[in-house]
Amino acid sequence: MSRFFRWLVSWFAPKRAIKDVAVSQPRFRLEANTHYVALDLAESDIEELPEGISVQFGLRLRGCKRLRQLPAGLRVGSLDVTGCTELQGLPEGFSASFLDISDCSQIETWPGKASVSVGRLRARNCVGLTYLPSWLGRLSQ
Repeated sequence: MSRFFRWLVSWFAPKRAIKDVAVSQPRFRLEANTHYVALDLAESDIEELPEGISVQFGLRLRGCKRLRQLPAGLRVGSLDVTGCTELQGLPEGFSASFLDISDCSQIETWPGKASVSVGRLRARNCVGLTYLPSWLGRLSQ
């Protein structure tokens, strides 16, 4: 995690937040119906996230090879699931400004209702996706 991002997270820390959750913390347990400032679970063995979780800034799940699903209604500023090869799809009601689903080969369809707007969508090597969803908002990149 970059120094600027750590500083940014610490600035907003009065909210119930986890500044940097890393793979080196195996006993850490995510709580359902909780708001986090940022979560970095990259390269971990996580299979799913609890219901009702929201992340103000970044949710980094890059390289989580066992991740199969994300909770319905997930709200994040930025979602990076690059290389999550077991991820079946994005959840209904999902919302983000930035989304990277590159190398998620199991994703073949978009949820019926979701939102990605303002930021960027990256979907390299997602060979199962053949169209862009109608709910996709205006993106800057």
